[in-house]
Amino acid sequence: MEGWNEAELTAPAGILPAGLWGQVPAGDPYLLHANLLTTDILNAQSVFEVRTGAPMQVRAQFTPYAGNTRLTLVRPSDALRIFTPPQALVKLEMLVESIGGTNELGSRLYQWAESTISRANSTGCVSPR
Repeated sequence: MEGWNEAELTAPAGILPAGLWGQVPAGDPYLLHANLLTTDILNAQSVFEVRTGAPMQVRAQFTPYAGNTRLTLVRPSDALRIFTPPQALVKLEMLVESIGGTNELGSRLYQWAESTISRANSTGCVSPR
């Protein structure tokens, strides 16, 4: 995704399309980091889910607190569900990193690995394949 996109949930529970309204390049899977930001203490009943399949089943579920370090693999066919009891102000923050396509995470890791192997071979180091 380019830059920031902002959307408002009109209810305390919402199901978002994992394709993020066409914002994920070429329908590639992506890594997602999600957390809820609030001016109050985050309610312990708040939950973020990744649902998959037909019928939909929960594949990942966690509390999206600000200190959350969880990365979740999401496919465009998945559904994302967020629930939080009513609070004064709540924002959902999602960091999306596509792993397919040109200049995305997958291709950057591949290029890094190839350059590391090339440097190791040019200095006489033997690297396993």
